[in-house]
Amino acid sequence: MPSTARRPRRSTHPHPPRTTTVTAAALLLAVFVPGCGDQPRPVSCEQLLAPSSGAASDRAVTLIADVTADFPPATLSTAAHSRLRSEIAHDATINLVLLQGPASAPTYLVRDAAPLSGQRAPRRRQHRTQQALECLNTTITHAAASSAGTDVLGTLHAAAGAVAAKRHTIVVVSNGLSNTAPLDLNQIAIGERPPRDVVAALAAAGAAPDLRGARVHFSGLTVTQANRPVAATVRNWLTELYRELCKAGNASDCTVDTAIGRRTTAAPSTVADPPVGLPGPETVRLPSKTVHRLQAGVLFDGDSATLRPAADELLRPIAHQVRTRSDATALVEGHTAGGGDPADRQALSRRRARAVADRLIALGADPAALTTVGHGSARRRVNDTPNGRLTESAARTNRRVEITVTPRTSH
Repeated sequence: MPSTARRPRRSTHPHPPRTTTVTAAALLLAVFVPGCGDQPRPVSCEQLLAPSSGAASDRAVTLIADVTADFPPATLSTAAHSRLRSEIAHDATINLVLLQGPASAPTYLVRDAAPLSGQRAPRRRQHRTQQALECLNTTITHAAASSAGTDVLGTLHAAAGAVAAKRHTIVVVSNGLSNTAPLDLNQIAIGERPPRDVVAALAAAGAAPDLRGARVHFSGLTVTQANRPVAATVRNWLTELYRELCKAGNASDCTVDTAIGRRTTAAPSTVADPPVGLPGPETVRLPSKTVHRLQAGVLFDGDSATLRPAADELLRPIAHQVRTRSDATALVEGHTAGGGDPADRQALSRRRARAVADRLIALGADPAALTTVGHGSARRRVNDTPNGRLTESAARTNRRVEITVTPRTSH
């Protein structure tokens, strides 16, 4: 078992930290602090968050802020704000890193900002702490990505390795929807494997972050710019994933919240970034019918027709739709990927369709309204065997159960 003692570390990456352009309102915002008399003295965010010129503090706080197109410009959540406030008020140096693009050279907007050690008067310290937080809030809501990529794992690892303070608190404000290897959730597929197994594979490949002794807080998990619907199973899976990453990295503490603060009117990033697909019913509403597509990887384990307990969350609304429409019928169709023995694929798709229908009945749907059929790999949505080899990302699209709800035709 590796030691959990915190060792002073610095990033060994050969390139200096990159910078990015932020609007003047972000870093040059004038704030006021009490002067010697009653008249406030104007101080800009650049001054307030200027690099320390003295001895390094033994305490540091790093804010990693997601500025990609899939995360909304918003102020800090209550929990994130509280953790930052506590560290800043206790003389921590401040770092602000943007989560965007390649993480090998983190984008720092603030690096080693001077602690408030000179602000001995409680009231003055309180004002400086509050205004530092306001500057951080304003900065992150006006920053925008300059390059594509959401590398949560790489940015977390790089930011942790760049700080040598004995006590390091890291606040990650992001939806956690990483689309960059080795934690590319479009390839790993949310929900298909237990988070512990995903992290174990990362650790075996030497890709777990080094968080020795750090206190880590994730804020805003699963929140998206477009307010995409997120099933509780997905939210729980991501929460567990990042907790397991903290354990693997030997963090001293790890907490998670799925909230953000107030959404702002600032324009989101315009740099295109592939969004991570979220498991859940893909519903297509047509004039004569409604089609619900569910990924088999979320409903079943590989090559299994036994439903996972979490499937109820996805199937309950569909069962309700069939139950409350006395004139409705539902066709449940199982589909598999290509490859393997066609007869086996056919049998698996049939068993999966039957398992879904049985669960819909258990959830209240009328048995007389349900029909099942298994198509095997005959109706693939995409070609998953180019050059005769199965492509997993395409195969995942083809492995599905479709439920088509149609009003009965009156005669």
